[in-house]
Amino acid sequence: MTTTVLNILLIEDNPGDIRLLREILREVTTVQCEITPVMTLAAALEQLSLVEAVRFDVILLDLSLPDSRGLASFLNLHRQAINIPIVVLTGSDDETLALAAVQQGAQDYLIKGQVDSNVLLRSIRYAIERERTEAALRRTKIELERRVVERTHDLQQTNQQLQLELHERQRAEAALRQTENDLRDALHKLNFHFENSPLAVVEWNRDFRVSRWSVAAEKVFGWSADEVLGKHPHEWEFVTSSDIERMNGVMERLVSGKESCYITTSRCHRRDGQIIECEWYNSALLDDRGQMESILSIALDVTARHQVERMKDEFVAIVSHELRTPLTSIYGSLSMLASGLLDVHSQKGKRLLDIAVDSTDRLMRLVNDILDIERIESGTVTMVKAVWTVTELMSKAVDIIQPLAENAGVLLHVDCSGGQVWVDADRIIQTFTNLLCNAIKFSPRGSTVWFSSHKRGGQLLFEVRDFGRGIPADKLDLIFERFQQVDVSDARSGEGTGLGLSICKSIVQQHGGQIWVESVVGQGSTFSFLLPRSPSASDSKPPRSS
Repeated sequence: MTTTVLNILLIEDNPGDIRLLREILREVTTVQCEITPVMTLAAALEQLSLVEAVRFDVILLDLSLPDSRGLASFLNLHRQAINIPIVVLTGSDDETLALAAVQQGAQDYLIKGQVDSNVLLRSIRYAIERERTEAALRRTKIELERRVVERTHDLQQTNQQLQLELHERQRAEAALRQTENDLRDALHKLNFHFENSPLAVVEWNRDFRVSRWSVAAEKVFGWSADEVLGKHPHEWEFVTSSDIERMNGVMERLVSGKESCYITTSRCHRRDGQIIECEWYNSALLDDRGQMESILSIALDVTARHQVERMKDEFVAIVSHELRTPLTSIYGSLSMLASGLLDVHSQKGKRLLDIAVDSTDRLMRLVNDILDIERIESGTVTMVKAVWTVTELMSKAVDIIQPLAENAGVLLHVDCSGGQVWVDADRIIQTFTNLLCNAIKFSPRGSTVWFSSHKRGGQLLFEVRDFGRGIPADKLDLIFERFQQVDVSDARSGEGTGLGLSICKSIVQQHGGQIWVESVVGQGSTFSFLLPRSPSASDSKPPRSS
């Protein structure tokens, strides 16, 4: 059986105590004690510093040494032998000092004179075990501290990673919020433009049913959004029957994805039954399979534009005809005279010259009338208005037209109520003479044309009445349009340009008035127009004239 060996460093300056301790330890039979005695602290420190020195299991320290005394002896030794258990030896009168040493790190203390082998061995073993325990605790502490450091490092790295991830997440969330704000702003703008566009905007789903219907669409077509949402255009007779087949073809191309953008025209019913012409600008949103997902349509009401274009075409055609006819007459007459076949002074020659002069006069009247009406309607003619008495205006018109009435055998009857108006005299007199000229032209010989004015509230009513052939009912709404005449023979006769009544309408409207006609075929016609009265101190009614 192997015997345990304890290496003991004994620091004691009393040889007798050294011998006594040796004797006591010899009595121990359970372990073999090897004692290395030194008598000073310096010698002990030197012994501990030797590389080849024995590894001591325990140190027995006397606190009263020649070169060091008291607690300082223990502290100096403990610093040098921090991992070796130290048992302090002291006298009975120094027990307080020994306790202080224990508080500073000594494993135990023994009082000299009270030590036997069992006490000494127990103290040594206790010191060794305690030191081992403390060493283990220190190692554990060091390991724990190492682990704490490692774990702290790991946690710091994890924290840094979490901070980076948190920062990245915050940045992503901020970017997401910005994107949401941008999308919300874009949606707000889109909705604003959708609802406030001056053009009608309609959105259709993949079944070609209305999913959105703008405010402008309500105004253009008359139907509210609640009335059409979710409906197919065929369900409320939106498109006229003549355009349905073509519209079906457009829908088929858009729904199938064959076309993503398409411009078309159609005639549509308004809610009030009116038919309008629309240009449709369609944009289809296609999904990943190329199928239509939705369609955005912008509709432009081009009814007025098409009417203007038709009127322009009709105007060009009529003007071309009206210009060509007198020019042809002028050219034919002058060509025959220029050929020398006819003598200019002969009766036929003079007749050709008269035709050329009449045609030139008609051509000049036509050009002047066209220019007049264009300038009046475009506003380029400035109305030089002043206060005029109705009596004076009507008298000037009668003076101008009287020779024509006498030549036609027609009697003029004038009835003036008096009053005054704020007008351009030349233009109003032109209106009077145009109306009187027409009345005389279509009145039979021996009949009377009535020319009158009447006060009506804050306005003056002017009337020109004849007892001629009258105007058919279907012509009453058209008679004030350009080149509109009751009978095409009137144009062929060369007596008018077809613009007189249109000029009258423009002049009256420029003065803030309105003009109309009432007529019965075979009984005559009454042309009437209203003008605002101009305030005056007194309105006198002159006597009637005939």
